[in-house]
Amino acid sequence: IVEHATRTTQIVNSIAQKHLFRLREDRHLCAHPAFSAEAELFEPTPELVRLHLVNVVDLVLSREPRQGKAIFDVFNVDVQSPGFPVEHSRILDYVEQRYLERVRTTNIHNFGMVLAKSLLKGVPLEW
Repeated sequence: IVEHATRTTQIVNSIAQKHLFRLREDRHLCAHPAFSAEAELFEPTPELVRLHLVNVVDLVLSREPRQGKAIFDVFNVDVQSPGFPVEHSRILDYVEQRYLERVRTTNIHNFGMVLAKSLLKGVPLEW
């Protein structure tokens, strides 16, 4: 899954991939104990456990959905908010940074098609 998220969907960058691989390795050591010459189990330090928790939350669990219908729903709420920019150049910068920066090219095309169809059909009415 981590390799797929890095190469195919590009949800995870290469640095995050290394952190997640390290987490997986440490998880395997805990779940499938390998005995060393001294017959000691791997017991991660509390600091290492905290580091893994922070990495998982930061790299995976705190990310907003960026593909499919979820991006359209977030965009719909965002467009209607009072903080949405009104100047053309600021709108372009905002949309690019918030919605298009970390999305694959095919999803950008799909997002554009959904937006264009929505504007032509007048759905949602708030737009």
